[in-house]
Amino acid sequence: MDGDVDRVALHLWAVTHGMVALELAGRLPASVTDRDRHYE
Repeated sequence: MDGDVDRVALHLWAVTHGMVALELAGRLPASVTDRDRHYE
């Protein structure tokens, strides 16, 4: 795996933090049907 270990770890933390924040805010679709409706 290429890249700086600290940079990769920071990226993974940022993505995880963002996904959790979206989930807690209720911004992630609960199902495929919801996802498709949001997309359109």
